[in-house]
Amino acid sequence: MSQGLAAYLRAQTVSAQIVTGGNIAWRHAILPRVPAALIPPSLWVTRHRPKIDRIACPWLIRHFVDPKAGFLFAPPSDVAGVTERLEAKPFDTDIAPWTHIWKKCTFDAMIETFGLAYPAFNALALIVRGADTDRHDHAPQAVGLLVI
Repeated sequence: MSQGLAAYLRAQTVSAQIVTGGNIAWRHAILPRVPAALIPPSLWVTRHRPKIDRIACPWLIRHFVDPKAGFLFAPPSDVAGVTERLEAKPFDTDIAPWTHIWKKCTFDAMIETFGLAYPAFNALALIVRGADTDRHDHAPQAVGLLVI
């Protein structure tokens, strides 16, 4: 839980550190904690160290699905726990409804699920997929996105 809360606070521009012993040690020391009721209901979680797909998906969500969405980037082993404890929506992980399926990436899955299959989004999906899956032949812009 402390990993998730620290990620959430950092996303809100609050300086946050991970405490040795985590949330349990912090609670036992009777130090202040963020009440669960203050964590926004539209919270998404994925693996830390985001790359192409895990940057493109939050952009898509914020701009076309939920402008108030919050995002947490947690260690892979913590994603399931953060998902459960904070009632977050996981993406780009093996426990998520939005993830890589065959040769498509999570961005593709979100475009399909959210009904955003329009020419501009489809073109952008080719670029994201090409950069994320190292198949740069999909679109010439894929290499540029990978470099960025």
